[in-house]
Amino acid sequence: MRRTLFTAAVCTAIVGVIAPPAAYAGTTAYVTPGGYSTPPQGAAQEFRDLGAHVTLTLLAGETHYLNSVLYVGSAAQKTEVTQVAGCWPTGVTETLTNALALSEAGTNVDGGVPSVAQTSRFEFTPSLPGIYDCSLHAIFYNHTSKTDYGHIYVLTGSMIQDVAGPLAAHAQAYLPSRVLLTNNPTLGTPSADINLIASYSVPQDVTAIDVISDFGSTNCYVAELQHLCPDGSDTTNSTFTSQLIVQQLNTEGNVCHTVSDSVLTSTVSPDTHHQKIYHRLNNFGIFNDCGSFNVMVHLHVAKVSGNDIQIETANQSYSLLFEA
Repeated sequence: MRRTLFTAAVCTAIVGVIAPPAAYAGTTAYVTPGGYSTPPQGAAQEFRDLGAHVTLTLLAGETHYLNSVLYVGSAAQKTEVTQVAGCWPTGVTETLTNALALSEAGTNVDGGVPSVAQTSRFEFTPSLPGIYDCSLHAIFYNHTSKTDYGHIYVLTGSMIQDVAGPLAAHAQAYLPSRVLLTNNPTLGTPSADINLIASYSVPQDVTAIDVISDFGSTNCYVAELQHLCPDGSDTTNSTFTSQLIVQQLNTEGNVCHTVSDSVLTSTVSPDTHHQKIYHRLNNFGIFNDCGSFNVMVHLHVAKVSGNDIQIETANQSYSLLFEA
């Protein structure tokens, strides 16, 4: 939603001032469903192109919001599944290391389960004008064997979508490091604020914004190298809460008004191990009475019971916003 007066704004996050068209019909690309082999644990990683590609011709600094969904199921064995959605320059061999934007979601899928869905959402802003390929990939591992290949099916409906753009209002922030939710004060903290967009100045002709904040979580049933997790119990769930909080500030930097979504209680089993948690708050109004158009976004997460919970970093945990 937009006001009639437009004034460009500068912020500490990624900012855009390109006005969107009155209506936008984004492109959706679907995968060709089928079976995929799953390498054994410890084998070389296979970055699978699932065949869903959206081509975007963009100006430098032009921002689009993209969404992807991966449906998998009917695995022969428990399978570790990582969904990867991202954007690359056209013509390159797409890898995890040369992407210009990435969003990830990971979980374990038990053998025989008919369908499991994962979603990744992100904004893409190229620094140079050009043609870009935004596509859906996956990484699979057979979680039950260190020697044998298994298989899993990618299901109908898996897709990547160019949802909106160019965006007049946009900001995106990633969690810079892992956070451990624990009652042990020497290891971490029982609650935390994550995915912070500390201050973003909404363009003055935008009257409302939509806000998304997602994060990856891990049940700490076992200590792992390069992780924060201590040893836990392989029969105990992790239960925790999360809540998305959006605030508009006044000219003194104090909170002028706040809107939150409902507190979400999540439980991750040791068997699932990893789970993406999703939050979205639509149509947060921007009030002239505040005297400032600065907004702040954060997620409050807190341990409730069971094993400790690791909040994952970077491409798995992020907040983003755009005009409603």
